Amino acid sequence: MTLNSDVTIVGDTTAGLDDINANGVIMYPNPVAETLYVKSNLLNANTFNIIDTLGRTVLVIDNAQNVESINLSSLTKGVYILKTETNKQFRFLKN
Repeated sequence: MTLNSDVTIVGDTTAGLDDINANGVIMYPNPVAETLYVKSNLLNANTFNIIDTLGRTVLVIDNAQNVESINLSSLTKGVYILKTETNKQFRFLKN
């Protein structure tokens, strides 16, 4: 679902049924237990922000250009958004 040309939210409306694979970005597994893998040459992001359903930033990953995995073991179960400073957003489920 594309909201506008600057923001894209990717994911099935039933949380966690499929891996995210859109716009050349692959994030898996979804749902994620501990490690979220991110593969893309298209993100061009320096920072990833993990945001909870209340809009709070719960994790910041700097120097994201070379990040291939994110350890999410410290997060509680729930739905989160991975957001880049380029306004790309990806929803995932932490279990």
